[in-house]
Amino acid sequence: MNWLKRISFKKNRALKWLYFTINIACAHLVGKPLILCFHRVKTPSGSLLDRRIGVTKPGDLKEVIRFLRMAGYQFVPLERLAQMIEEGNFLKVAAVTFDDGLNDLYENAFPIMKKYSVPFTCFMITSLIDSTKLLWLHKLYISWDKIDRSVRNNIIRDYIEVDDNMQSDDMVAGFVVHSLDDNSLEKLATRLSEIAKINREDEEDIARDLYLSSEAIEEMQANGLTIELHGHNHWPLTKLSEEETRQEMETPLMIIREKFKSSARFFALPYGKLNPYLNDIGRQLGIRGIFTIQGRLITKHNKDLYSLPRFCIDDDVQAFYRALSAEFIKYIAAKFSKN
Repeated sequence: MNWLKRISFKKNRALKWLYFTINIACAHLVGKPLILCFHRVKTPSGSLLDRRIGVTKPGDLKEVIRFLRMAGYQFVPLERLAQMIEEGNFLKVAAVTFDDGLNDLYENAFPIMKKYSVPFTCFMITSLIDSTKLLWLHKLYISWDKIDRSVRNNIIRDYIEVDDNMQSDDMVAGFVVHSLDDNSLEKLATRLSEIAKINREDEEDIARDLYLSSEAIEEMQANGLTIELHGHNHWPLTKLSEEETRQEMETPLMIIREKFKSSARFFALPYGKLNPYLNDIGRQLGIRGIFTIQGRLITKHNKDLYSLPRFCIDDDVQAFYRALSAEFIKYIAAKFSKN
């Protein structure tokens, strides 16, 4: 069904509403559980930070919630959805998750979740909570936009050779993040921030605006939020040793338990990628489920909870409707082919 994903709704509102209708009809026929994944909820700025992390407009978040309710979906806490899967009850329920833990979750998404009485989960990068320092990744992206491309590329080449065929900043940034080790990434981010003239005071101001406070988290906890794990420093797991992987999972567990009196049981993969140690360490630490960013419906093949798919929604919300249509049609075709 790849042809469905290539159709652009932005150019044809009729197609948008066609697939909107297809989804609602299919959901009433073969509704299956699904999980939504959001990152930032705000008006997209066009910055590298927004492009790389992923941004959903507040109006699109409302639209998706209303659409799923029209399709007959019931929103449930992630814990309840996991329990239903383990019990073999693949009913028409949806869970809403947000990754990272940035302040726009509180400012823009929380009022919507509260208005529609939707329970929600934040997979938290725990080093961000109350932080006045930028995470290495955010420092890298924010500094990136402030430096002339030729100057920036010369600096990057001190750490890694970049293919000249990579024309876009997004491609180069992704290559850098997933190719360098954590020590080199921190050094590069620091060096770029110095060239960008982001001083300590600037960094504190940016971090306070960007990251969630404990008070905001506690207020959301009292109104439907559950806190789960997304690592402490959001390192690409593919670059970590077994001990580093354990630390990246164990540290958030302790922070969430001590600061928010909550026992985290689920882990969302940073960048959607795992390593050979993660599953074993997760089981040792009592992690109940691990979440990917694969856009699929949940079926009986996901019953072990260690590779649960999520539909990630960004500023092209129509991509979600296309992907969901493809999933529904694929499932219906498979069902009829067995008959």
